[in-house]
Amino acid sequence: MGQSVSGGLMIVDRFLFETLAHRLRTGFDRALDGAPAWAVKTDRTGGFFLRARPEAVLSDEDVRHFVDALRAWSFDRLGLARVSRPVLDLHAAGARTPVASSGSSGRLVYQYFLTREGAPAAGGGTVLGNEVVDPLFNRLAVFDSRAAHGVAPLEGSPVPAEGRLALTGTIRESGPSLTGSLTLDQAWPGLEPVLRRFFAENQAVVRGHDGLLVVQCRIGPDGRVVDWTVKFDRVVGDGEAWKQALARLEAGFRAATFAAAAGETELVLPLSFGLVPAEEEEAGEEAASGGFGGDRAVLSRMAEVRPRDARLLNSIVSAALRVGDLETAADFAARHALLARGSDKVRGETDPLALAQDHYLTPLKIKHDTEQFRHLRRHGRGGPELDEVLAAYERTLERCAGRGPDERIPVAEVEEETVRAVDGRILYLRPTPRVPGAALSDRWDKREVEDGYLDHSLGIMVIDDFLSPDAWRELLAFCQDSTVWFANRYRNGRLGAFFGEGFNCPLLVQIAEEIRDAFPRVIGRKHPLAQMWGYKYSPVHSSVAPHADFAAVNVNFWITPDEANLDPGQGGLIIYDREAPPEWEFDDYNKNRGRRITTFISETGAKSIEIPYRANRAVIFNSDLFHATAKCHFGERYEDRRMNVTMLYGRRGEAG
Repeated sequence: MGQSVSGGLMIVDRFLFETLAHRLRTGFDRALDGAPAWAVKTDRTGGFFLRARPEAVLSDEDVRHFVDALRAWSFDRLGLARVSRPVLDLHAAGARTPVASSGSSGRLVYQYFLTREGAPAAGGGTVLGNEVVDPLFNRLAVFDSRAAHGVAPLEGSPVPAEGRLALTGTIRESGPSLTGSLTLDQAWPGLEPVLRRFFAENQAVVRGHDGLLVVQCRIGPDGRVVDWTVKFDRVVGDGEAWKQALARLEAGFRAATFAAAAGETELVLPLSFGLVPAEEEEAGEEAASGGFGGDRAVLSRMAEVRPRDARLLNSIVSAALRVGDLETAADFAARHALLARGSDKVRGETDPLALAQDHYLTPLKIKHDTEQFRHLRRHGRGGPELDEVLAAYERTLERCAGRGPDERIPVAEVEEETVRAVDGRILYLRPTPRVPGAALSDRWDKREVEDGYLDHSLGIMVIDDFLSPDAWRELLAFCQDSTVWFANRYRNGRLGAFFGEGFNCPLLVQIAEEIRDAFPRVIGRKHPLAQMWGYKYSPVHSSVAPHADFAAVNVNFWITPDEANLDPGQGGLIIYDREAPPEWEFDDYNKNRGRRITTFISETGAKSIEIPYRANRAVIFNSDLFHATAKCHFGERYEDRRMNVTMLYGRRGEAG
């Protein structure tokens, strides 16, 4: 097969054996006689095309052969072993995808073309900067996902068989790969000090650069590095600084001493710099290492080498969640929270990462924090050092008189130095272990609830007395005491707390595990926990804009006592009898304050189901259903604020 490289673009013609390529194409042609599940994909720029799951159109075995071939090529050529399962995209005449950036992940996009040989339609090429890649049959194109790209308008016949057809997905890094005499366990004592020293001595370079690097070295039987080379480098930043950093990395490898062995060992080592967490990558990755179970030791070791790499920690959390390993996810989420949000008042974290310069406060957030510090001191928690913090917040709150409740105040402009220093930091994290016995109450029948969910036409079930009394009481205290309510981007003073930023304790993990096991047919092992968060509301709050969550099953439960709810008929959840259309992406229905959803609900004549607030009540429902928090009126005391916990299981489109 012929290969050419132009910058970040790689093109491979005649990528697959002709027999497999033609089988894939023939599968598409045969499917045109049936009714495959094509969805119309649109974007904010006005582009549109058709997309389907390959297994709904092509032979699943042939698709697996394609993924295997691509993985083998990717590892041999680039040293990258993770290849996502593809989607099948079809651009017929009139379809287009304007040039735009698809994100900044720094990984690679692949496009494998199955366009009919000699198709008369013009256009349809992948536009990448000044390059246009013609969608020729059996051609593979691979390029950096950070590059703006699109699809040129297609002209000619509107017949789908004449359109641009492509299998599309992503390629990214896995862990170190060793072939030869040494195993990773045997090589690690030599590799670990090289990496630890490199990341410790080159922190400024590491922070200022983004992208993937893959190095390859050959280790001789005597444990010395015989050869070292850069196999793949798509790191963007200061060219000269990066060149010097690579020279130091090579010097470290050449000075290293590995274990002696009977023969040579080849090491391929991918390293990522400043990349987005793994949860933002496409689902369905196929990896030579066998998934997170095979990578767990590698990731843990890399976290030891790069203990101050918040994105690496976040990636480990995401990888653990994907395979249902909640204990590992919680462990690394706690590490991430202390690194990103910690302070010297919590477990001795004296050197947390700096916060973003553009974070801000609002009068309602300052009011909440002031009330929370008063609550902590009133109950003797947090220590006397919080007295100074409380006084500074009280003075800041007084200065907010006359400002709008949601007015954004840059933290850099806050007069009180103490407030500037502690805003966005965990000052108190309530120890909240697992409760003895079960966290879920025994006052409801799990089988009956699961049957009710499955029998409901929309997939909705309400459970009262959801948690055991001990679990409810302890979780309520955790949410009231822990200073983890950082997200204040919402209207009317609503605050959010997230798993990787401190909303994490053994009791929450226990609850998540018991929910999974209580509903084996609805959740079970097939839908691992994807995310958890909490929300806290101002005493009087208008209804939240309708939205949907990117998951299969939503478990939402309320923990503030009923006495705090001054309007018992309100304050709960509104669920609409409409799902997000399958072609909508996350941004389509969670941006612009829900205006697109509101229009969709109105135009489709959707009906709503309102579930009133009750303390310790859970609502379990199909996460694709549009829903919204109803307006609420709770008491003015800090302890009266409405709070809910949400746990999302599985991925969108996988419910049932």
